[in-house]
Amino acid sequence: MKEINVEEAASWSDEDAAYNLQYLSQRARYAEMDRINAIRGGAPAEVVEEVAAEVLAEPNVLDGMSVDDVLDWVDEDPVKAAEALAFENERAKPRKGVVEELTTLLENVEG
Repeated sequence: MKEINVEEAASWSDEDAAYNLQYLSQRARYAEMDRINAIRGGAPAEVVEEVAAEVLAEPNVLDGMSVDDVLDWVDEDPVKAAEALAFENERAKPRKGVVEELTTLLENVEG
């Protein structure tokens, strides 16, 4: 994953900063897609990418949900857990409790 040199970043224009932050967000999303792919048993990458593009184009159902609502929505489903974890990690301030719960759920599925 691309690393950001903070001293260099301070000299970026607003456009360059927006581009680089978008790039990092996209790389994080791809990492979560790889994790979903592994959990689901290795669906072809182009299929996962196509489905993800459709999902990402829609407003996220998780936006505005409380911690309890997110966990109720996931309901032990590893695909939903991976989606919720990716969404939570993209927030300006990810909620520690949600991240921990979802990570534990996904680790239990993988292990």
